[in-house]
Amino acid sequence: MRKCLALAAVAALGFSTSAYSADTPATPPEEPKKDRPGVEVGSLTCDLVAGTNFIVGSSHELSCVFKSPSGKRIEGYTGTINSYGLDIGPVTSGTLVWGVVAPKANLKPGSLAGNYGGVSAGVTLGAGVQANVLLGGLNRSIALQPLSLQGQTGANITAGVTGLRLTKQ
Repeated sequence: MRKCLALAAVAALGFSTSAYSADTPATPPEEPKKDRPGVEVGSLTCDLVAGTNFIVGSSHELSCVFKSPSGKRIEGYTGTINSYGLDIGPVTSGTLVWGVVAPKANLKPGSLAGNYGGVSAGVTLGAGVQANVLLGGLNRSIALQPLSLQGQTGANITAGVTGLRLTKQ
Protein backbone atom coordinates (compact mmCIF):
# COMPACT_ATOMS: atom_id res chain seq x y z
CA MET A 1 0.00 0.00 0.00
CA ARG A 2 2.82 2.43 0.88
CA LYS A 3 4.52 1.73 -2.45
CA CYS A 4 1.24 2.46 -4.27
CA LEU A 5 0.84 5.78 -2.45
CA ALA A 6 4.46 6.74 -3.12
CA LEU A 7 4.14 5.83 -6.80
CA ALA A 8 0.86 7.74 -7.05
CA ALA A 9 2.49 10.81 -5.50
CA VAL A 10 5.45 10.66 -7.89
CA ALA A 11 3.16 10.11 -10.89
CA ALA A 12 0.92 12.99 -9.85
CA LEU A 13 3.89 15.29 -9.41
CA GLY A 14 5.05 14.48 -12.93
CA PHE A 15 1.53 14.87 -14.32
CA SER A 16 0.85 18.11 -12.47
CA THR A 17 4.15 19.63 -13.53
CA SER A 18 3.49 18.84 -17.20
CA ALA A 19 -0.11 20.06 -16.93
CA TYR A 20 1.02 23.25 -15.22
CA SER A 21 3.71 23.91 -17.81
CA ALA A 22 1.21 23.55 -20.64
CA ASP A 23 -0.66 26.57 -19.26
CA THR A 24 2.39 28.73 -18.57
CA PRO A 25 5.12 30.21 -20.75
CA ALA A 26 8.10 27.98 -21.48
CA THR A 27 10.49 30.49 -19.90
CA PRO A 28 11.75 29.15 -16.55
CA PRO A 29 11.56 31.48 -13.55
CA GLU A 30 14.57 33.70 -13.04
CA GLU A 31 17.10 32.50 -10.51
CA PRO A 32 18.22 34.93 -7.82
CA LYS A 33 21.24 36.94 -8.92
CA LYS A 34 24.49 35.69 -7.36
CA ASP A 35 25.71 39.23 -6.60
CA ARG A 36 22.51 39.97 -4.68
CA PRO A 37 22.28 37.72 -1.61
CA GLY A 38 18.89 37.52 0.02
CA VAL A 39 18.11 39.14 3.34
CA GLU A 40 15.61 37.61 5.74
CA VAL A 41 13.16 40.45 6.32
CA GLY A 42 10.66 38.67 8.57
CA SER A 43 8.15 35.85 8.72
CA LEU A 44 4.76 35.25 7.14
CA THR A 45 2.23 33.19 9.11
CA CYS A 46 -0.93 32.07 7.31
CA ASP A 47 -3.95 30.27 8.72
CA LEU A 48 -6.27 28.25 6.48
CA VAL A 49 -9.66 29.98 6.57
CA ALA A 50 -11.68 27.90 4.11
CA GLY A 51 -10.98 25.52 1.29
CA THR A 52 -11.92 22.80 -1.12
CA ASN A 53 -9.96 19.66 -1.99
CA PHE A 54 -10.20 17.72 -5.24
CA ILE A 55 -8.25 14.60 -6.20
CA VAL A 56 -6.26 16.67 -8.73
CA GLY A 57 -5.82 19.78 -6.60
CA SER A 58 -7.09 22.07 -3.88
CA SER A 59 -7.83 25.71 -3.17
CA HIS A 60 -7.69 27.34 0.28
CA GLU A 61 -8.29 30.88 1.46
CA LEU A 62 -5.68 32.24 3.88
CA SER A 63 -5.48 34.93 6.52
CA CYS A 64 -1.82 36.00 6.85
CA VAL A 65 0.35 38.22 9.03
CA PHE A 66 3.85 39.44 8.09
CA LYS A 67 6.12 40.35 11.02
CA SER A 68 9.57 41.93 10.83
CA PRO A 69 12.32 40.32 12.95
CA SER A 70 12.00 43.14 15.51
CA GLY A 71 8.20 42.71 15.62
CA LYS A 72 7.74 46.46 15.06
CA ARG A 73 6.37 46.03 11.54
CA ILE A 74 3.20 43.98 11.18
CA GLU A 75 1.14 43.75 7.97
CA GLY A 76 -2.04 41.85 7.24
CA TYR A 77 -2.58 39.95 3.99
CA THR A 78 -5.29 37.73 2.59
CA GLY A 79 -4.45 35.02 0.15
CA THR A 80 -5.43 32.00 -1.86
CA ILE A 81 -3.21 28.95 -2.17
CA ASN A 82 -3.93 26.54 -5.03
CA SER A 83 -2.29 23.15 -5.48
CA TYR A 84 -2.30 21.23 -8.75
CA GLY A 85 -1.45 17.55 -8.67
CA LEU A 86 -2.31 14.71 -6.32
CA ASP A 87 -4.46 15.99 -3.42
CA ILE A 88 -6.48 13.26 -1.73
CA GLY A 89 -8.60 13.89 1.37
CA PRO A 90 -9.88 16.87 3.36
CA VAL A 91 -7.82 19.29 5.44
CA THR A 92 -9.87 20.82 8.25
CA SER A 93 -7.33 23.35 9.57
CA GLY A 94 -3.72 24.38 9.14
CA THR A 95 -1.04 27.01 9.62
CA LEU A 96 1.87 27.78 7.30
CA VAL A 97 4.93 29.73 8.49
CA TRP A 98 7.50 31.03 5.99
CA GLY A 99 10.71 32.97 6.35
CA VAL A 100 10.56 35.93 3.94
CA VAL A 101 13.78 36.49 1.98
CA ALA A 102 14.10 39.61 -0.19
CA PRO A 103 16.92 41.29 -2.15
CA LYS A 104 17.08 44.17 0.37
CA ALA A 105 16.08 44.73 3.99
CA ASN A 106 13.93 47.86 3.60
CA LEU A 107 10.85 46.62 1.73
CA LYS A 108 7.99 49.05 1.23
CA PRO A 109 4.66 48.24 2.92
CA GLY A 110 2.63 45.84 0.79
CA SER A 111 5.68 44.45 -1.02
CA LEU A 112 4.67 40.86 -0.36
CA ALA A 113 1.49 41.26 -2.41
CA GLY A 114 1.56 39.32 -5.66
CA ASN A 115 1.77 35.83 -7.12
CA TYR A 116 4.12 33.08 -5.96
CA GLY A 117 4.80 29.60 -7.31
CA GLY A 118 6.67 26.46 -6.30
CA VAL A 119 6.49 22.74 -5.57
CA SER A 120 4.82 21.15 -2.55
CA ALA A 121 4.55 17.74 -0.89
CA GLY A 122 2.89 16.53 2.28
CA VAL A 123 1.14 13.78 4.22
CA THR A 124 -1.51 14.11 6.94
CA LEU A 125 -3.16 11.40 9.01
CA GLY A 126 -4.69 13.19 11.98
CA ALA A 127 -1.92 15.78 12.28
CA GLY A 128 0.68 16.06 9.52
CA VAL A 129 3.15 18.27 7.69
CA GLN A 130 3.53 19.91 4.30
CA ALA A 131 6.41 21.92 2.84
CA ASN A 132 6.08 24.72 0.28
CA VAL A 133 9.01 26.77 -1.05
CA LEU A 134 7.56 29.61 -3.12
CA LEU A 135 9.08 32.38 -5.27
CA GLY A 136 7.32 35.53 -6.46
CA GLY A 137 6.03 38.82 -5.12
CA LEU A 138 7.74 42.08 -6.04
CA ASN A 139 9.28 41.43 -9.50
CA ARG A 140 9.63 37.73 -8.57
CA SER A 141 12.37 38.73 -6.13
CA ILE A 142 10.89 37.43 -2.87
CA ALA A 143 11.27 33.87 -1.59
CA LEU A 144 9.00 32.28 0.99
CA GLN A 145 10.98 29.51 2.69
CA PRO A 146 9.35 27.19 5.24
CA LEU A 147 10.41 28.10 8.79
CA SER A 148 8.24 25.35 10.17
CA LEU A 149 6.42 22.82 8.11
CA GLN A 150 2.70 23.28 7.66
CA GLY A 151 0.77 21.89 10.60
CA GLN A 152 -2.59 20.61 9.44
CA THR A 153 -5.30 18.25 10.58
CA GLY A 154 -7.31 15.84 8.48
CA ALA A 155 -6.40 12.86 6.28
CA ASN A 156 -4.58 14.08 3.18
CA ILE A 157 -1.78 13.29 0.71
CA THR A 158 -0.42 15.99 -1.61
CA ALA A 159 2.27 16.31 -4.26
CA GLY A 160 2.31 18.91 -7.00
CA VAL A 161 2.72 22.51 -8.06
CA THR A 162 1.54 25.24 -5.69
CA GLY A 163 0.47 28.79 -6.49
CA LEU A 164 -0.09 31.50 -3.87
CA ARG A 165 -1.67 34.92 -4.37
CA LEU A 166 -1.27 37.48 -1.57
CA THR A 167 -3.26 40.72 -1.30
CA LYS A 168 -2.49 43.49 1.21
CA GLN A 169 -5.36 44.08 3.64
